[in-house]
Amino acid sequence: KDLPQVRFVYLSIKPSPSRWALWPQAQKANELVKAACTPTSGITFADIVPGVLGADGQPKPELFGDDKLHFNDAGNAVLAATLKPVVEKVWAEAGGK
Repeated sequence: KDLPQVRFVYLSIKPSPSRWALWPQAQKANELVKAACTPTSGITFADIVPGVLGADGQPKPELFGDDKLHFNDAGNAVLAATLKPVVEKVWAEAGGK
């Protein structure tokens, strides 16, 4: 309200092997948040899910560290590749240079 020019990027909840049992709830949460991210909300939804799931519909194990929850370097590269164009677009729309 006090800073209407501020823009936000919401990164979707990612699927991970260690929390795969919770994935249906996370998907629902992602859907609800995505629906709330309208052009007038000032919030842009960035969806990491397509880069994390393999052809079999499961999280790509090569993207995660030993705990099977946090990204390793390969996972962080997917994260960066997902976020960079979204942040650049939001920045440009906000008049950034």
